[in-house]
Amino acid sequence: MKNKIKYLPIGILTLTTAVSGAALTATHAYADTSASSQASVTVATACAFTSAAAVSIPLSTPPGTYTNTEGSGTRNITITCNTSNALKIQAVGVAPHSGSPSTAEQGYNALYYAAEDASIPSNTPAAAGSNSYWAFKITSASASTNATITNNASSYSIVPTTPTDVVTFAAAATPASVTTATLRTDYQVQVASTQAAGAYTGGVKYLIVDGA
Repeated sequence: MKNKIKYLPIGILTLTTAVSGAALTATHAYADTSASSQASVTVATACAFTSAAAVSIPLSTPPGTYTNTEGSGTRNITITCNTSNALKIQAVGVAPHSGSPSTAEQGYNALYYAAEDASIPSNTPAAAGSNSYWAFKITSASASTNATITNNASSYSIVPTTPTDVVTFAAAATPASVTTATLRTDYQVQVASTQAAGAYTGGVKYLIVDGA
């Protein structure tokens, strides 16, 4: 009788271990069939910026007279940005400089002729008087958010030699929205009777920057 009692607990322990092992194996197989993974991607902020064609203005020779691009068709710059952030448009002068007509260098705001032998400075109409000058302005600005022309750029102004704000776009109300905008730019030239004849070149570069 004593021997039978001694072996009974051993038999129960063995059975319990076997059942537990079967349960663990079944659970592990089920977990493998329900496994999953995640994917993520970060989209960088980017803007598409399409500028108008180069502007060619006939030079006026009588003193105190001028010509501009306002009646010469639409000269629009279109902008599309994949961000809802506030944005700014900046303007800065570029011109062939240091005897390199094929290279437009930023920071020069005159119109140059014959490797700088002659130039037409940038000025405002009021300050120039009857002297030669050229100027630019932002005639209009519209956007999918509010657009504001700043720093008096809606009037003919001196072309800046450092990047200067000319238009601001407010942030969009919806975080995942896209900002689209259109600018019209115009240019005015006055040539004094003493200005040397020739083709004068220069320009304005427009930059998109974060408005924060």
